Amino acid sequence: MKYTIYDQWRLWESVKWTNPTVSWRSGWIENGFCPECRLCCGPQPGDEPFPMALLPKQIYPGIEIVFYMYDSTHASLDERGCKALGERGCMEVRENRPPACGLFPIVLGSGQLYLYTVCPASIFLPISLWFNLGQKVKDWLLKFSISDLKHLNIDIPESVLTDRYVDLHLKILE
Repeated sequence: MKYTIYDQWRLWESVKWTNPTVSWRSGWIENGFCPECRLCCGPQPGDEPFPMALLPKQIYPGIEIVFYMYDSTHASLDERGCKALGERGCMEVRENRPPACGLFPIVLGSGQLYLYTVCPASIFLPISLWFNLGQKVKDWLLKFSISDLKHLNIDIPESVLTDRYVDLHLKILE
């Protein structure tokens, strides 16, 4: 049986969200759904870990105490979730979190920006809000070097793109 956005909506529809809002805060999406949802930073199904790129300034001795590491430049999510996940959300200071965490549910994949449709914020808030936030994310990302952008970009298989993402039509990389 194929899992749909409707299935996800049914999981979230009865939750009484404390802060069901999102806003842009100088390089971060403040997602009020995150502290109660915690799905994306919790244990991930599947055999393959999900690498999340870190920028050079975010890599320091002892980082493996805070994050599971995929390699020397990527934190990792897997069946254990994230080490930085606490009872009410992320315990790591914003500047040290992988950029993907701060932009989520907007994702830089295959050279452009997409909205991940499994996030409760993307399900319950109007798509027009996400197009607006996507433009702010694009403006912020374009301040990075091409090499950093390529490092932050993830390859998303076409089959997954059509099932779980909404194209925001904001190209970052050629």
